[in-house]
Amino acid sequence: MNDILFGNNNGAVIKKLSGSYFKASKSRNIIAIIAIVLTTILFTTIFTLGSGLMDTVHDQNIRKAGGEGQAALNYISNEVYNDLAGSPLIDRIAYTKAVSYRLKNPGLERWRSDLWYMDDTALEFARYPPTTGHRPEAENEIIADTKTLDALSVPAQIGETVSLTYEVKGKSYITDFTLCGFWETDSLNNSGRLIVSKAFVDAHSDILTYTYPVDNDYSGVVSAYVMFSGTDDIEAQLHQLLSETSYTCDTMGGSKEDSNYVIARVSPAYQSGTLMDNPAMLISSIIGVALIIVTGYLIIYNIFQISVIQDIQSYGQLKTLGTTKRQIKRLINRQALWLSLVGIPIGLLVGFSLAGLWCLS
Repeated sequence: MNDILFGNNNGAVIKKLSGSYFKASKSRNIIAIIAIVLTTILFTTIFTLGSGLMDTVHDQNIRKAGGEGQAALNYISNEVYNDLAGSPLIDRIAYTKAVSYRLKNPGLERWRSDLWYMDDTALEFARYPPTTGHRPEAENEIIADTKTLDALSVPAQIGETVSLTYEVKGKSYITDFTLCGFWETDSLNNSGRLIVSKAFVDAHSDILTYTYPVDNDYSGVVSAYVMFSGTDDIEAQLHQLLSETSYTCDTMGGSKEDSNYVIARVSPAYQSGTLMDNPAMLISSIIGVALIIVTGYLIIYNIFQISVIQDIQSYGQLKTLGTTKRQIKRLINRQALWLSLVGIPIGLLVGFSLAGLWCLS
């Protein structure tokens, strides 16, 4: 009987029957497509927003850490920096030198700000490139964030005089700088930054000597921020960098009494395993994703189940005529495929659009 009904072209007959059933159930198909679209939108927006949220958290961690850089080497000398900077393990390295942590101007007691020199890479890592003006070049040029300028009662205008009273190695200095650039203070920053030129640092090299191991004075200390060539196991790469240049740090078993000891750490923004180290958060995430998947599956499954029940009499007639269970299954699956080919692309498009609009807002 099966051979009489389907002959040698049962695939074509199944295709024709599927089309007939599909066209005969327009209202049901519309409901099914809407369900598929809404479920696809649900999946797309949740996973897109989840990915965007992870990127946002990572970006905020970078801002809280003070900028880019997978690892930081603090309170080092120029000699140590030069020893490390040439390593092939390093992709990019930022150089900063502290001028003064003790600014005595009225207004800075409410908003702490420090005086530094930063090279171009450091300005980029810290997100300090001036949005107005240019980086300091002349000895008397300076840039600052807007909140620091406000604390100093200096208008955020190029050419304004910034008169600073600051302390270096226990001695007070007063210098009039010319504002050549500024940027908006990051809302996550709890302190400000004034940045002088390399010409200023070179002209005052006699007072900006490295004496930190002797008197713990920050003036003259260098901090370096490193981006490695690879992204795997940042701490292992940091240890390799230090060991290859004959230095050590806390996590390598080093001691502050060692002459080759440096203060080095992996940036919190690049410390891996935060989710894996928090079992409660990991389990909650897995349960949340599983619930979303099961919910979407049940919605679409129930709609197709209703469709099959509505057509159960027709399928029974086909079975009486000799149609096999496998052929009926193919007929139903073909209809489901057509509905999915219509609903899923629409849901993906709408879902990505909604997630994009949400991220932009």
